[in-house]
Amino acid sequence: MNELVQIVQQKSGLSEEKSIEVVHAIIGFVKGRLPASLASHVDSLVGDIGPAVPGTESAAASEPGAAGLLSSVMGNIFGSKKEV
Repeated sequence: MNELVQIVQQKSGLSEEKSIEVVHAIIGFVKGRLPASLASHVDSLVGDIGPAVPGTESAAASEPGAAGLLSSVMGNIFGSKKEV
């Protein structure tokens, strides 16, 4: 399992599957905000995190509940734990 997925899982208390979804969503969000020349390097930085859950790479960052989920998970990682 990728180190980033492990960190999300340990800090947030999410399952491995949910942690992979969160990491894919975050990577998709970051890549969508970077210039194409830099976005192509993101995958090489994070390594193989496993297969994406269908729809998470392209749609997860734009789904209505995704922002709340990401915000909650990031809060769990960097602050107090909240119900996800």
